[in-house]
Amino acid sequence: MQPRNNDVFTPSQLNTLARDLLEGSFPAIWVEAELGSVARPASGHLYFTLKDARAQLRAAMFRMKAQYLKFVPREGMRVLVRGKVTCTTPVASTRWCWTTWRKPAKARCVARSRN
Repeated sequence: MQPRNNDVFTPSQLNTLARDLLEGSFPAIWVEAELGSVARPASGHLYFTLKDARAQLRAAMFRMKAQYLKFVPREGMRVLVRGKVTCTTPVASTRWCWTTWRKPAKARCVARSRN
């Protein structure tokens, strides 16, 4: 659905449109960054930020993927992650959802092998 200037949306319609646009515009991508604000509540999900000197992304890794990590993510650790962006509803919150992680040494090897 392509919005027109005179369209009127409900909040849920706008959130759905934003999610569809974001998810359709970004393929699964790799990002190398520093971890910040790492939290693992009782649900087993991981919530964290990926940051560099100029920006940060709110991010999550859900329990079904997080349980297979071969290391404990820690604040300040450099990682290479793969995933997609989404806009969660009912509160419009853009979040990157990651499915694959690598520690720094492995991250550099993977990046070199793709070049």
